[in-house]
Amino acid sequence: MEIIKRPLLVSHNIRTKDVRMNLVNAAFMLGTFVFEIPTGAYADFFGRKRSYVIHAGLLSLAGLIYFFSHSFLFFILAELIAAISFTFASGAIDAWLVDNVSENWAMRTDYIFSQFFFLPFQADDISLLGYFFIFV
Repeated sequence: MEIIKRPLLVSHNIRTKDVRMNLVNAAFMLGTFVFEIPTGAYADFFGRKRSYVIHAGLLSLAGLIYFFSHSFLFFILAELIAAISFTFASGAIDAWLVDNVSENWAMRTDYIFSQFFFLPFQADDISLLGYFFIFV
């Protein structure tokens, strides 16, 4: 979602050098800062799988708000919801992966994490190309 945010905001007349673009980014960073510890406690208490499922639901909600909104305030709301979503997943997915690694792979967690975090960046690149192919 991060990769298509900028073209989407530009298509709604929020330019890159506009203060509103920076406010949208600041809303995400502030939301991440405020909710990182409470959502980590939630994951520790209620479980990492549940935390990740909440992440997926909230990220979907943020995407829908982005898709249907035409107001700057709704873009900020979508960023706050996305920030809360990412804080639900930030530590939960890493800990969940380490907990479920078999004995054969226990010493190779660096390899697992490198592959695990490489693929989403590739998906972002493909989605950006698709966005420009369809909408530009």
